[in-house]
Amino acid sequence: MASSQASYSSDKERSDIIKAENFTAYPTPKIVSAQDADPLVAYLHEHRDVRESTDEENAQVVRQIRWHVIPLVVVITLLLYIDKVCLGLGLELLYGGEGSADYGP
Repeated sequence: MASSQASYSSDKERSDIIKAENFTAYPTPKIVSAQDADPLVAYLHEHRDVRESTDEENAQVVRQIRWHVIPLVVVITLLLYIDKVCLGLGLELLYGGEGSADYGP
């Protein structure tokens, strides 16, 4: 009858075999609380005493956005229109013809 314990030549060999026998393909998941799992939840928990903005502050932010974004949109639209007109004039000069929609040869 075979013995249930094999003989090992050294303690290091025995510890290596024990480590190999206890190896699992997937590590055991670490159990954490919901606050520690998501950094956003932890951030919100730390900053829960931040006050809400007032209607006056909201109006000021909207006003600043309007003064910065709307002129930018207008300038971009103007540049797109100028580009379109220049392409149209370039095709008109390249292929000739007055007011013809057919630019092909």
